[in-house]
This record gives sequence, C-alpha cells and structure tokens, in this order.
Amino acid sequence: MNDIMIFNEIISNLGLMEIPLKGRNFTWSNMQSVPLLEQIDWVFTTPNWTCDFPNTLLLPMSRPTFDHIPCKIQIGTFIPKAQIFRFKIFWVEHQGFYDLAKSVWSTNISATNSATRITAKFKLLRAALKKWSKSLSDLKRLIKNCNSIMEVLDSL
Repeated sequence: MNDIMIFNEIISNLGLMEIPLKGRNFTWSNMQSVPLLEQIDWVFTTPNWTCDFPNTLLLPMSRPTFDHIPCKIQIGTFIPKAQIFRFKIFWVEHQGFYDLAKSVWSTNISATNSATRITAKFKLLRAALKKWSKSLSDLKRLIKNCNSIMEVLDSL
C-alpha cells in the first residue's frame, strides 16, 4: 500500500495527467465464466503535451486470443489541413475512370479564351474525380468495420 501511495505522489508532483481509455472500462480479463475485469494499462502525459496535442486519445484495439487488450495512442492536433487535390495513379486502372474523364472533358464550356476554358475543365474534372473516388475501396473504413465486428465477437 505504501508503494501505491508513493507512486500516486510522484504522479501528482510531476503534474502528470491521465489519458483516459476510450470505449472500454478494462484492458484485462481472467477469461473465466464469471470474469474478473481490470484496467491494468494507464497512460500519462504532461500539460505541455496536452497543449501541443489536444486530441491525444488512448484507444483499445481488438483483442486477439489472449487475455490482454492492446491499446494504441492516437495523437492529434487542431492544425487545419489544406484541401489539396491529389491525383492517384491507381485511378486509371479502375473501371469507369476513362469514361468519367472523357465525359467531363467533353463538357461544353463557354469562355472568352482557351486558358479560361481549360482551367474550367480541370476544375470540373477535379470535382468529378473527388466525388468518384469516394466510391472506391476505402481501406481505413474496412479496417474499422473489421475491428467493430471483432469487438462485438469479443464481447460475446
């Protein structure tokens, strides 16, 4: 008990703050029919870290076949990202890419000069490709869905 008090005093004296675990109340189970559930993993940070990275989260991962749930730390800030369009070379291999590009490029644009006309066509193509690319496979979404299914099976 004395060691626990010393440990808590050190945490307090250093000004450390706990990053709370999101989505679960425990990280370990004894895997019995009436399980003992405990949170044995704790993550601490400093106030400076919290100011620099205010969106830092401690997230449970899907539990594999053993009794401990691994956790990951997701670090985030409020720094806005620029809305940059990036052409993905693998798009040209997908069915429908050339048809989309051809239909957008053949759109009739009324403009006074060629530079304005080609700029308008590129803007239309960019908007159409952004919309079209959202229908393609999204690996992050698939991983999230798999983890959700594993969490449901884990709770059973």
